[in-house]
Amino acid sequence: MTTHQASVMPIPRSGVVVVITVIIAFLLVGSIADYAVSAWAYAPNSAFGTLFAAYGEAPSLLALVAAGTLAFRAQPPVHRVLVLLLTVGGGALITVGTVALVFRPEENWDSSTPVRTLIAMGLAAGTIYLTTRASHAASWQTMCVVAGALFVVVAVEMVTVQGLKTLWERPRMRMITDTGAPFAPWWSPGYEDKQSLLAQGVDPSEFASFPSGHTANAAVALALSAFGLLSSRMAAWTKYLWWGAVGWLVVVGVSRIVAGAHFLTDTAAGMAIGLGVVWVVLALAVRVLNSGVLDRLITTPAAGSDPVRHGS
Repeated sequence: MTTHQASVMPIPRSGVVVVITVIIAFLLVGSIADYAVSAWAYAPNSAFGTLFAAYGEAPSLLALVAAGTLAFRAQPPVHRVLVLLLTVGGGALITVGTVALVFRPEENWDSSTPVRTLIAMGLAAGTIYLTTRASHAASWQTMCVVAGALFVVVAVEMVTVQGLKTLWERPRMRMITDTGAPFAPWWSPGYEDKQSLLAQGVDPSEFASFPSGHTANAAVALALSAFGLLSSRMAAWTKYLWWGAVGWLVVVGVSRIVAGAHFLTDTAAGMAIGLGVVWVVLALAVRVLNSGVLDRLITTPAAGSDPVRHGS
């Protein structure tokens, strides 16, 4: 049976305070001047807005690639069916994340498929390489738990965002500007003029402003701090991973306002969802690691057989 040191929450508390402060500031300012801020920042032809519309949510897709890499590498000493599931599941996550990186940017960036494919392959290959390096000395238990945590963060975040978008039906800034439709504050779910605007030919996706999905997907980058669980060497990098993710998160949030896709309060909600999901899931991941529950799955190899390796 392998052993590992007790794991601690890999998220820096000071970093959480900073993100919460940004969320509150965005929410307060937006509650007072949501439309005014967006009208001032809106630049429909901005290259900045287009670039981050295409790749701002990449952290959620690359998290799937990273999760797949860890699952594929773990190869725990458990029943072979479980090992097969991890191997196949890991390969599937890598494939899904990479393919999504090819086609998701198409919605916001007019480019050729070969160009997007090259970019996606490069991002995925870089993620696989860095994840492999980061998990070099990790136990199979830690690799499995971190892989599961990354997958759950992405799944819960996406479901939560989509559910709130469906409930709120908030119109986007660009649609309001183009049609003259009335503005709707963030605290008012539902939109009375939706059906009449749909009848005029407005696309249904224009009523998905709250919360910002791109910002919530960008916030998945905060889950990079989970790499601090893989080894003491990676734990030393946790704060750098966190602050790099915070920088990306804020830039993506601002870019969505520039693109006219969201208001300030939409991005605040996306940040809050991302932070909340990452915090809860990583707290659970630490508890699972420290409980040793995965050790109960270990199978004793038969005499004369080769034991399944415990990880790299």
